[in-house]
Amino acid sequence: MSEPSDDSTTTPALHSRAVIAVKLGLVLLFTVAMTVLVLRHTPGVNGPDYWNWSWRRLPFFPLYATMFAALLPLLAAVVLVERKSIGHRGALALMMLATLGLELAAIRAQPPHGWDRLIDIVRNPVNTSYYTTATFVKDVPVLGHEGWMSLFPQLLAEEFKIMVHARFKPPGLMLFYYTIIQILGDTPRAALVGGLLIAALATLVVPATYALIRYFSGNAQAALSAAAFVALCPSLVLFLPQFDQIYPALACVILIAWGKALQRGGYTWSVAYGAALALGLFLSYIFLILGVFLAVLSLLHIAERGRRGASRVIVQSLIAVTTMFLLYLILASLTGFDPIATFRTASTLQESDLVHLSRPFPRHVPYDLLDFALGSGWISFLLIGMYLLREGGRVARVFGQPPEHRLVFLSLLQILTVACAALLPGESARLWLPMLPLLMAPIGFELSRWPLGARLTVYVCLWLILVVICQNMTFLYMGPELDGPRS
Repeated sequence: MSEPSDDSTTTPALHSRAVIAVKLGLVLLFTVAMTVLVLRHTPGVNGPDYWNWSWRRLPFFPLYATMFAALLPLLAAVVLVERKSIGHRGALALMMLATLGLELAAIRAQPPHGWDRLIDIVRNPVNTSYYTTATFVKDVPVLGHEGWMSLFPQLLAEEFKIMVHARFKPPGLMLFYYTIIQILGDTPRAALVGGLLIAALATLVVPATYALIRYFSGNAQAALSAAAFVALCPSLVLFLPQFDQIYPALACVILIAWGKALQRGGYTWSVAYGAALALGLFLSYIFLILGVFLAVLSLLHIAERGRRGASRVIVQSLIAVTTMFLLYLILASLTGFDPIATFRTASTLQESDLVHLSRPFPRHVPYDLLDFALGSGWISFLLIGMYLLREGGRVARVFGQPPEHRLVFLSLLQILTVACAALLPGESARLWLPMLPLLMAPIGFELSRWPLGARLTVYVCLWLILVVICQNMTFLYMGPELDGPRS
């Protein structure tokens, strides 16, 4: 893997007008078709019979008006960067502002409207549960071997049995709300601040996606197109205030750090990789799914560089593992936290929970991919298909690939492996969020070859799908009084 130049902005020649017209026509037709199906509440569009997102119908106003206002910074960013009026950093800042605006506009338009829904979801013991579990130990210290973190495995197995999501996670998410409660008390204000912090942190997915694609491909224009697309994805916007929204950004950091560790050697990036992975695993074990991308990237590095490559992989791995060990050793000395016992307990609880969820294997595999398509706005898969049709079998070549094809190969391999191995069965619109930036890679490469007007049209189409999904589907169900009967 040769490291791309930092100032690389070269893109392949644009398609012919006829080809673009056909592709854009397909995007428009597909957008209209999916919009009509959603508006008609067509069965199956919202998921299979064994798991689906409940139908609802929010009023047209103010949802569409506020969501359109939130879209404007992104459209301005795309136009201004095309005219070279602003740089990529300025464009990314505007895109982040758009994502934040969309998040807040969407949640404020849902009952009970205003900030109440955000507060209620944070404090809900089913939809999140991290705030609720933090209130149980708000009077217990976190430091010392008599603090609540030293007892965390026992708390998972016994006292916190009813806490749906917190049962399967390490204590990082609970510590987030514990800290806020220590500052603001167990109050609606604390819940609101926590939810708004998650909304702000979720916008980091936009520059993180840009950084991932730019580093692994060297194509800044494709990276920017991908960042604009991910900024409008329903999963990123509509799951507020779920911590899953933050995971894609951290996933990008982990992948970039390991790529740079292999490329540059030394210890800086392997330490950064170990620290990022340690943080990720303190929040959720979901980051372990990235092992496919990391392992294949390492194997390709070895295959291309032989003994020298194998030596670098081994050395960098040892530095990363040592970093993780030292960080968890420090944490254990301060709090008594046992990461191994916690992992074992959470894994056992999750295995038992999957039994009653009854995801029908292998039937759920295609439905998981369809749910991922829903979470990324459906036209995402259409654009990926267009890219693959154009590039053909070149993407599947293992050796001698240009950086663009290698990134697409690794990205799609990662996603398909998770799907086929049923590593995260069901609710993939949310659970697969760490892989959303990888899905953006072929989309960015495809859109970077389109002219400005066509790209703007795609983003408006994605925005329309986002708003229609928000209006007609409930991603975070708050009961029949607010969201209607569960469908």
